[in-house]
Amino acid sequence: MTLPAKQFNAPGELHNDVYRRPKLDWTPLYYPNGSPTLQRLERGKLLWPGYEGTVQLDYKERIEATGGHYVFARGGDIPDREAQPYGHVSVVDIEGPLGSPVPAGGGRGASAPLANRQVTLDVDGIPGIPDEMLYKPDISSAWGNYGDSGAKYGFPGRYSYMLWSSPRTEAPPGGLGATNPGGGIVRALMPNGGPLELCDVERLQCASVDAAGNRNGTVVLAYCERENLYGWVVIGHQYLDGPMVHHIA
Repeated sequence: MTLPAKQFNAPGELHNDVYRRPKLDWTPLYYPNGSPTLQRLERGKLLWPGYEGTVQLDYKERIEATGGHYVFARGGDIPDREAQPYGHVSVVDIEGPLGSPVPAGGGRGASAPLANRQVTLDVDGIPGIPDEMLYKPDISSAWGNYGDSGAKYGFPGRYSYMLWSSPRTEAPPGGLGATNPGGGIVRALMPNGGPLELCDVERLQCASVDAAGNRNGTVVLAYCERENLYGWVVIGHQYLDGPMVHHIA
């Protein structure tokens, strides 16, 4: 039986920010299976006010993979500064004890039955999500952040994000739906060309709007599993009356 999307898409998600100093000037980033993303954090560019020079961890979980244990980092960048990439960091590369993580809760990221359909993430070379497609009428609220996320910021490598929950609730017929407070928080990076297991959960058909709040497209998210992690991944988008662009093959 296909499970309802809302069971895994609760609103109100918050970051669990924990700041720790890196041991070296450069901290490598990893996918959740422990393979390197070919990106790294530069200590001199970690400039969150009051926490300069530290890695901003979103400490909801600690995962074990090839090479040890990892926690998710969201860079430490601030608006109007050079963006810092996301990714998992090895706990051996950061200083100090971490204590206990604060789980996401509310069904976000919970395990779900698989639909027995494996697909491949395919975001390299597809038309990217246009900058005009927003999940709320604010130019910083771009759906493009969740498409080919590496290309969006000019980072090496190609990948998309797995999310704890969607930044917008499912759009009813003829309507826009609503933004999902706390939605859009990243759980992990999914590498281009890698497998995803689709879960037997309803897909989200989410509206996009322009800066004036006028609907201009649709973004489709599926609840997926990879490396025993579960979450929402953008699998397609349609801009205006154009064709649906598929992010999986």
